[in-house]
Amino acid sequence: MADPVTANLVMRDTKLPIARELAEMLLIELDLKNSLASLTLWSEIYKSRDFADDNRKTIIGSLFRDGITQFVNCFDSKNIVPLVVETVFPTVEGITPYFRWLRALRNSYTAHRHGAARQCIAGVMVHPVSGEYVGWGRLFAVYTGPSQEGHASLLSLIRMAINYVQGRIEVFANEFETEAKALGQEALLRLPPAPIQAQAPTDMSKSRGDVRAGILREHDDKLA
Repeated sequence: MADPVTANLVMRDTKLPIARELAEMLLIELDLKNSLASLTLWSEIYKSRDFADDNRKTIIGSLFRDGITQFVNCFDSKNIVPLVVETVFPTVEGITPYFRWLRALRNSYTAHRHGAARQCIAGVMVHPVSGEYVGWGRLFAVYTGPSQEGHASLLSLIRMAINYVQGRIEVFANEFETEAKALGQEALLRLPPAPIQAQAPTDMSKSRGDVRAGILREHDDKLA
């Protein structure tokens, strides 16, 4: 028979800074794992050369763009706990220019739509002797990832980043537990529920901080 006290446990929000850092690091771990999953599948399809039809081309392009975007975003300086390239990969030779390339690639997909990763030119066909106009056509060049030789290195970097992040999570979790226990039983009982809730489509522009603050305000209003 289940313990009724344990069954009614509610996760509470400590509002401790270390709790927010831990949560953000857990999100980074999730992004890195999703990136690794996308790029591993991309590499497998690429190696099999099984992307002759349009559906496979769509899949392989989407997997690469998603994997690169999620990976590089973890190193964005705007993150609450951004990863630092030189700290995560201290022994990887040539990591700075390599990651500069990854950032440029990510930007070409998500921000700089004028980037060289997406090219198209419309031109004309002309009779080689008379110069008569024959018709017009188009040429596309859309980058879908490095050659097979570069796959192992890319996947290895992501695994290294995951290992680094998991180490940081362990450190943060231990610190969080220590600080949470130090609050004392009375303070712990007064803590509000942890603010997680589904968001409507119109709320997707909100930051996580905005969502958290709104839920806590609702909780405080109920107690007033």
